[in-house]
Amino acid sequence: MRAVFKVLLLCTVVSANRPLAWENEDFVPVAPRQETPEFLWDVETDPGGYVMYGTYNMVLFPNGVTEDDLPYVPHDTLFAAWLLKMFSLFPPTMPMEVWNCTAYGFEFPSNEFLGEFNGNRICDLGACCQEWVNLGYRYAEDTIAWHSTIGDNLKIGMCKESEMQEEIYCIEVNGQTHINCFEMRPTAGAHDMTLPCMDSMVQYYMTHCPVFKNVMTGKFGNFGYETPIYLSRSTNEELISLDGTLILPDVDICAPYSYYNPATSKAASGSSLERSEVESSAKWVFSLSFLALL
Repeated sequence: MRAVFKVLLLCTVVSANRPLAWENEDFVPVAPRQETPEFLWDVETDPGGYVMYGTYNMVLFPNGVTEDDLPYVPHDTLFAAWLLKMFSLFPPTMPMEVWNCTAYGFEFPSNEFLGEFNGNRICDLGACCQEWVNLGYRYAEDTIAWHSTIGDNLKIGMCKESEMQEEIYCIEVNGQTHINCFEMRPTAGAHDMTLPCMDSMVQYYMTHCPVFKNVMTGKFGNFGYETPIYLSRSTNEELISLDGTLILPDVDICAPYSYYNPATSKAASGSSLERSEVESSAKWVFSLSFLALL
């Protein structure tokens, strides 16, 4: 893994100008709030913006991830640096061995995908998340624990659990395997399986979670997704997008909402993505200021 430890950002990062997978949707989510993080780990002064830094702006990979950058995990972008450093008390970058999930020897048994939250069924036990069951690797054996954590969050949001897409359900309980395992990205332009874009999660919160639609701060609790300043300055809609982007940070390679629900694409545009095209890499064009890295 590249030994990048970010301690100071001298200049402003300008928002990236690049196509996003959900541009042809009827619903287009707002981006998380644009800020420039300090990387000084000061809760009183750091404006945050870590997720935007590593996902939309992709500062450390201004030309996109290439085959020379593999093995790769989203953590390489420092999108979760604040979360790792301040909440988990880990270094903001970790050795690549940490993300070698094959070495852990874990796999997903089908009976751990319960297919429900709070007694409300999403998919049938034994038939849920079959792509994950057949994946052959896994970050941690904590799927059952995630059912409890996510279920509690959904209660706070007064969410309709049965309205959740199965693909989002699988993401919520897979122990962040899709983020933490470098095996998930075998090539620079494809995942080991089709992953949904953040817009699917955003639509769920805004449509089926009446509390989160208006007061998203309750979902964040003490999880330290971003700096306190960043969270306080963000609108509720920006917070919803922040949560979706943190959980689904690979915004360059993902399946938009219309991949699972074709009727939601812009019918008049004639440009909705075919299922065979949704995981092709986008051409990224960035406008960046000079960046100092130590």
